[in-house]
Amino acid sequence: MFAATVSNGLGDNPMGAVPGCSLDVAGPGKVGSDGKGNIMILELMIMKARFFLAGMINYLTSIDIVTAIVRATVAATFAYVFGKILNPYFDEPLKKFRFMLDCTELVEKFGKEVEKLKAMEKKVQEQIGSAKENGDKLLSDVKKWVEETEKEIITGDKFVEDFKESEKAIYRCCGIVWSHWGILYSSGKEATDKTSILVRLLKDGKRFESKVSNPTPPPNRLDVYQSENFCHTTTQELALNQILTTIEDENIQIIGIYGMGGVGKTTLAMAVAARSKTDFDLVAIITVTQKADETKIEKDAEIAKKRIQEGDKVLIIIDDVWEALNLEDLGIQHGPNCKILLTSRSKDVCVDMYAQKIICVEPLTTEEAMHLFKHVVGENVVMESESNNNVAMEIVKECGGLPLIIKVAGNSLKNRDVNEWMRALTQVRKNVPVHISLSMKRAFSHLKLSYDYLEDEEVQWCFLMCSMFREDESILLEDLVFYGVGLGKFNRLDTMEDARQRVRDAVNILTSSGLLLNVDDKCKTKMHDVVRDVALLIASKGKNNLLVEAGKGLTNWLPRNTQVELHTGISLTKNKIVKLPDKQIHFRRLEAFIMDDNKFDMVNSEEFFRGMRKLKVLNLARNYIESLPQSLKLLTKLRMLNLDGNSYLVEIKILGMLKDLEILNISRTGIREIPQDIGELENLRRLEVINCRLLNYVTPGVISNLWRLEELFIELKDRVTTAELKLTWKSKEGKSFSQN
Repeated sequence: MFAATVSNGLGDNPMGAVPGCSLDVAGPGKVGSDGKGNIMILELMIMKARFFLAGMINYLTSIDIVTAIVRATVAATFAYVFGKILNPYFDEPLKKFRFMLDCTELVEKFGKEVEKLKAMEKKVQEQIGSAKENGDKLLSDVKKWVEETEKEIITGDKFVEDFKESEKAIYRCCGIVWSHWGILYSSGKEATDKTSILVRLLKDGKRFESKVSNPTPPPNRLDVYQSENFCHTTTQELALNQILTTIEDENIQIIGIYGMGGVGKTTLAMAVAARSKTDFDLVAIITVTQKADETKIEKDAEIAKKRIQEGDKVLIIIDDVWEALNLEDLGIQHGPNCKILLTSRSKDVCVDMYAQKIICVEPLTTEEAMHLFKHVVGENVVMESESNNNVAMEIVKECGGLPLIIKVAGNSLKNRDVNEWMRALTQVRKNVPVHISLSMKRAFSHLKLSYDYLEDEEVQWCFLMCSMFREDESILLEDLVFYGVGLGKFNRLDTMEDARQRVRDAVNILTSSGLLLNVDDKCKTKMHDVVRDVALLIASKGKNNLLVEAGKGLTNWLPRNTQVELHTGISLTKNKIVKLPDKQIHFRRLEAFIMDDNKFDMVNSEEFFRGMRKLKVLNLARNYIESLPQSLKLLTKLRMLNLDGNSYLVEIKILGMLKDLEILNISRTGIREIPQDIGELENLRRLEVINCRLLNYVTPGVISNLWRLEELFIELKDRVTTAELKLTWKSKEGKSFSQN
């Protein structure tokens, strides 16, 4: 038995006695084996400890300070030794006693953790919903976390509810009986155990609040390849089989196929890829375009090069090559495990790239062309009468055996009577530009006919606008929306969403007419290079008069007044222009100026915009602009301005003078504030201020002044000094929006 006794005599107590106070502590032999015994011992010990401490305090007040310090030190030493000896015997009983004594507090703490977990689970579920809408792939462990969390929330709510009922029953009794102590003990212990589980779930779920998925990569072109795009004619089948046989030849590594634009080279290459994908570990498709970008080609070929080095069997298709490329300079080394298939309009390009086998893709025969035309417009219509058949034959002959043109002509004349066919045939045979190749004349005549038959001006504008992008570029429909709103091409436009629907409708019509291509991403579209060539011919004449030098590698642009004064639109997108003219140039009719993705800074171009008084659309995104020229304020008719990605641009107060602006993008710029001047833009429909790293102040009242605003995209970081700022505005319909 362990015992500590404090008596009244100092001489009898070498550690220092405290008058009127004694403390006896039972050792291991006295501790009861059941819970009731433990509880009685603990209660007795606590009661005696209180008397002991009270006596100690009374005693210390009766002696001098030095003696008190000595005695206190001795007592502390004794308590430390006492605790070390007895703790192993009382740890478990004390822990059990805490479960009972602090039971209500432990359950309340558990309940708070449940509420935290509910809030987190709600955020994660919102993230999951967005991911599913976007078609993204959920992280492997997020589903397991949600299932466990939902289970713990359900059982947790029930546990808290059951405890509240038990607690009410206890308080209704006259006193706490031993069964009640058991309830308190088990509830406190369970709350403690469950809280640790919730803490773990909260920790694990922290990363899911911001990310629950990875973007699903767009399907490979081969995954969405549609065999119906391939013309199953004798001519095309012979070419396809010849290519496939050549690929199987182990002595041939480079194969070239050539033919005129629109004859079906790319379609053939895709058919080859689809039929060969089981024979190769990887089939890589690289599109070159008229102005080859070697950096882009190297990037597109990067995966293929790694797979070749690993010893995998690879087929690389290099499509639409206009000029000979040095494959070694691009890091593409053909060999036993690598085959290369080139497509080009020129046989010489195939020769210069050392193709060991060169195959010509011939136009369709008249019989094959007629069969394809019937397939598009409907065989019953063609065979309805001899007159219909004769006119159809004449139209097919004008198509020159080019599948692309035959499909476009057929889609244009589908659902029209024979008289309309005859008028179309007459139109095709005249009004063709003189100084173009025979194949381009055929393409122009039929594509121009299809363009004229569109009738709807919004659809015609959309067709021509697609030609202002770089060749073979995937065109964002959202860009067409912004340009259309800026140029005022949509009659009686209600909202931005209305504009989006009109663009989608126009693209659907153009795609069904064969004037635009189907692409994997519904948010994008694409234009065949032959169709684009014809679109540029159409756009360069008449009231449009567009100048398009997109993606041609230009480093300078110094036009003369006589060269540009009649243009309504100029596109110099995706070049390498480092300097703009430092003097005024007269663009008397210019409405759209597209200069994104270049390298100029406008430091010495103060007068550049002075001659563009009619400008409505200006795209200067992703350049090196440090300051906006004063002549910009003269563009009082400007309705769309894109300054996205000019990270050195800090001062934007001048924009407040552009009162007609409807769309403004100042994302990824170096601005530090959204100044009061932006509040002057009362016609603004859309404002985008995303990822501005230095943004730290939004002038109060700016956003609320923009009462026509429909779409606001703005990031307010923790560092924004007006953290309490509440952005509130109303749409034209009176609907309120807010963002904290």
